[in-house]
Amino acid sequence: MPNRADATAGVNSIHPRADVTMDIPDRSKAHLLGRSKQLTSHSTDAWLPPRTENSHLRGPDGEPAIKMDSLDVADGSTVSIAFESVGPRWRQGVLIATNGVLEIDGIADRIVTIWADEQPLGGDIFARESVGRVLVYNVWDSDRGKGRESLSYTSGMLIEELPDGSRRHRCNDIGRDPDFTSVVFRLSVQQP
Repeated sequence: MPNRADATAGVNSIHPRADVTMDIPDRSKAHLLGRSKQLTSHSTDAWLPPRTENSHLRGPDGEPAIKMDSLDVADGSTVSIAFESVGPRWRQGVLIATNGVLEIDGIADRIVTIWADEQPLGGDIFARESVGRVLVYNVWDSDRGKGRESLSYTSGMLIEELPDGSRRHRCNDIGRDPDFTSVVFRLSVQQP
C-alpha cells in the first residue's frame, strides 16, 4: 500500500478503502511466526497491541521505556498532540495509528504522522472510527535515506501522567546513551 506524503499538512497519508486489507496478528496463533489473518481496514475484529515496553531500554531512574503506547479512544474522540521540545539531531515526529479511520486537516487514514518541523505546535486528530484503540509512538528521519524510522532497539518513551489527564511523552530515537530528549510531546484525548 503506497504512502502519500502531504508536506503542507505534515501528515503521511493512505486514503483508506473498504476493500484494502492489512495484516493483523492472529492472537490465537501468535506462536506461529509469520501467521496473520487478513482484515479490512474497517474490521471490528481488528486487534491492536496493548502498551508495549522496550525490554532493552530504561529511563534514568530505572523506569521502563515504552516502545508503543496504547490508548482507549471512542469513535468521535479528538487526540491532541502538542510538541514541547525537539532535539536538534534529526527530524522528529509522532505516529498515531488505529484500525479505523483518523482524520487531520481533511485527510483521512488509519495512520497519521505529525512532523514537528511541519507542524511545530502539533495537531488535533479526529478519531472518526477508532475501533476502540489508538497506538502512539515516536518516529524520526535520520536523513540516511531510510525515510520514516521507528521502533528501534534503543527507541522508546518515558510517559508521565499529568494532573490535567494528559500525558507527557519524553522520547529517545536511537543511540546507546538515551537522554529522552529527541522529542517531547504532550498528548490528550477529548472523548465525545
